[in-house]
Amino acid sequence: MVLARLTSMQTYRNPAAPSVGRCCLALGVSKVLDGPKRLLNALLTTGESMKKLLMFILPLLIMGCATAPVSLVPEDYSGDVAIISDTYSNKETGSAHYYSVHKINGVNVHSSWLQTRERYYGQGRHFTPQMVMRNLMPGEQTLTIKAYRFFSTDGEGMFRGSWPVEGDVKVNVLPGEEYFVKGIVSKDVSEVWIETKDGIKVTEVVRRGS
Repeated sequence: MVLARLTSMQTYRNPAAPSVGRCCLALGVSKVLDGPKRLLNALLTTGESMKKLLMFILPLLIMGCATAPVSLVPEDYSGDVAIISDTYSNKETGSAHYYSVHKINGVNVHSSWLQTRERYYGQGRHFTPQMVMRNLMPGEQTLTIKAYRFFSTDGEGMFRGSWPVEGDVKVNVLPGEEYFVKGIVSKDVSEVWIETKDGIKVTEVVRRGS
C-alpha cells in the first residue's frame, strides 16, 4: 500500500495553512487541468452528441481542486495527535475499492481519490492506490467517511457502478492512536466504518443495502 502522509504523528506543531491556490499548485493540480483545457477547446469544434459527453466529463476532471488539504490542528497545539488512514481492497486493473475520510467536523479534507487521480492522470488504467493519512486532534470528532469503487479513468466511471455508501460517524480520538477507514463494497451491500490498528471497530457501521 502506498501512503501519502500529510504530516508526521509524534509531537505536532502546525505551520500556517496554505491558501487553496497554493495547495492546488503544490498538488500538481495544474497538470490535471490540462485535460479540461483540451476538452474546452474541443467543445467549440464538435457536434452536439460529443459536446454532451465532454460536458459530463469536464466537471469530473476539475472537481478535486475544491478539496485542497486543510489543517485542522490549531497552530498553538504542541501535544500528541492521532492518525487516521484511508485504505483500499480488491485492486484490479483500472479499479479498486476505496474507504476514505471526506470531512472532519464538516470541513472537506484532501481525498485519496484526488491523490490517486493526480498521480496517474493520463496513464490510462494503470495506477497504484495512493492512500492519504491525516492528523486528528484528541477528543470526540465527527468524520464523514465513504466506501466506493474507484476507477482510474472517467470512461469506466461513467459505465460501471461505484456502489457508494457515505455517512457521518463520531469517534473518541485517543492521542497517539492509529485509526483506519475500513469497509466492504458491492452492488447489493456497501459498508464503511473506522477501526483501530488492532481491528477493533470504534464507530457505528454506515450501511447501504440489505
